[in-house]
Amino acid sequence: MINNTILIKKKQLKEIANWMKVEHPAELPEVLQGIFFMDGNVLPDDCLTMYSSDWNNDQLTLLLRVFDPVIWTFHSSMKGRMLVDLLQK
Repeated sequence: MINNTILIKKKQLKEIANWMKVEHPAELPEVLQGIFFMDGNVLPDDCLTMYSSDWNNDQLTLLLRVFDPVIWTFHSSMKGRMLVDLLQK
């Protein structure tokens, strides 16, 4: 049986550099490193990081697992929770 449960934690966006870190970051090209803020995004998500992703240097592809810890942030609102639910399906 697949466990589709995700853990949602409320965090302060102003402290993102302190908590949006992974224990063993992937070795990514410099252009894919860091925290990406989605200014102007009409959807209820704020930012993402790709450090927990799988980078294939030979094929220049990135596997981004949306529900891994510390990947994506969503608004703490009904719309944000609805987007998380939609992405799980």
